[in-house]
Amino acid sequence: METTNIFVPFATDTSASGAVYPRRDCPHVDRIQQPSGNIDLSASCAGCQATGENWACLTCYQVNCSRYVNGHNLAHFQATGHPICLSFSDLSFWCHECQDYIVADILTPVYLAAHINKFGVEPGAPGTVEEIASVRAVMGSDSDPEDTDSDTEPEPDNTDPPAACTRSRTQASQGFVPVRGLQPQHHEPPLIDKILGCIYGNALGDAYGLATEFQTKDEVLKIYGNREVPFPNYKRNYHNSRWTAGDWTDDTDQMILIMETLVECGGPNAKVFAAKLDRWIRKGFPELGDFAGMGLGMTVSKVVHHRAFKTDPHRAATEVWEKLNRNAAANGAIMRTSVLGCFQFEDLQRVVENTLEICKVTHVDTRCQASCVLVTTLISLILQGAPANTSKEQKVLIGRALEAASKLIAPEHAESLNKHIIFDDSQATLEALELDEDEAIGFTFKCMASGLYGFCSSRPFKATLNSLIREGGDADTNGAVCGALLGCRLGYKQLPMDWLSKMPHKAFLDGKVVQLLQLMRLV
Repeated sequence: METTNIFVPFATDTSASGAVYPRRDCPHVDRIQQPSGNIDLSASCAGCQATGENWACLTCYQVNCSRYVNGHNLAHFQATGHPICLSFSDLSFWCHECQDYIVADILTPVYLAAHINKFGVEPGAPGTVEEIASVRAVMGSDSDPEDTDSDTEPEPDNTDPPAACTRSRTQASQGFVPVRGLQPQHHEPPLIDKILGCIYGNALGDAYGLATEFQTKDEVLKIYGNREVPFPNYKRNYHNSRWTAGDWTDDTDQMILIMETLVECGGPNAKVFAAKLDRWIRKGFPELGDFAGMGLGMTVSKVVHHRAFKTDPHRAATEVWEKLNRNAAANGAIMRTSVLGCFQFEDLQRVVENTLEICKVTHVDTRCQASCVLVTTLISLILQGAPANTSKEQKVLIGRALEAASKLIAPEHAESLNKHIIFDDSQATLEALELDEDEAIGFTFKCMASGLYGFCSSRPFKATLNSLIREGGDADTNGAVCGALLGCRLGYKQLPMDWLSKMPHKAFLDGKVVQLLQLMRLV
């Protein structure tokens, strides 16, 4: 998840990586006023009566629209000096003085009041003392949740978390979990099995990684000890409680937008994808009960709100990149593009062209282009039937994919690209990636390397992903690409069926997958 506006509570521009952390030491939080009750998130802008992308001033609680509507929120700060505000879109906090997203223990009552108004329940429904303590811990309290150091398994959470609680749920099934809309015989061909493995591996890795996203490796160890991180009943916190347990995040949402574009246009189309991305940002998937797209990244946000985005998204992305000093290599493109290794997989040149068509809608840095192409080329080679089971075979395929990626990389970044090419799944190799590195968690090469770690894994899907997400950092995006490559190599039948059965919106994804397979004339 490459995060920032529309507006998530973890966002800071950290140049090349695009990685995001909230500021925890904002000196202006003492200027807020605590709410006297629930916060009315349906209130319209005081300046123009707009609804939707509004913010509440936390000093006087006046409601104003965002800079992308009529800019009354910024104007209010400039007129009053009131620094901190709350986003109605996703309950994040912004300090105008710091020019940064913030978290702080003093904001917890505001967050809880807003959450109750938005979803009807406290975070972690129901709002238990343990959950509120967890929220406070993530927001910066010196006190830890009481059970953080416990060696016992967390109690199963059988309730729907509030963040996407209106999305419909898929009934869990026993044993093999088929893709709805496919006949039994459609699950048999190895090609279809690997395509399904790629797509659903992406979704599972994304959903599983949400458990430890934005945590450090040490924090993950403190919460889970040496136990496997459970799915979907992982520990809920300020961030991940915004999604239903087992749900994927923006990584897979945007992959679905690509699939929709392919089906509607018969291939990738930058303008159509841009329009879909713009609509998703504002509304999410309404058929799932979404109120807006959650998890939008800094780079994506800046590009989407560029004046030329809808008419010429590649130009908009280029101009944003130039304003960022041509040094913005976040993972917001690689997180969504794995599926483009499946479409027209038999033609490597077309795979590269298709990947770049969609990558450059938001990310034009050559590191982003190269990392996306390496992953999609590797997927296409697997689907072409190239052997990929032994270390020797895997090195050959990685070499071929690297050759395609190297044609795109700027000379000054070639060394960094090669540094992040890995050929094994050892713990030492994984630790060397420093996935929780401060201010670099969202670097596209870290995500690419996470994918290669999965591709080279000699272990089952669960064990591989557990090792990966225990490293923390941008764990959902790392998990998505790792899951896509490993899932493609293993095939759908070797994905954990108990996890698939617990994905609350699998039926929705099933429908998109069937349409893609029909476009590819595989069913």
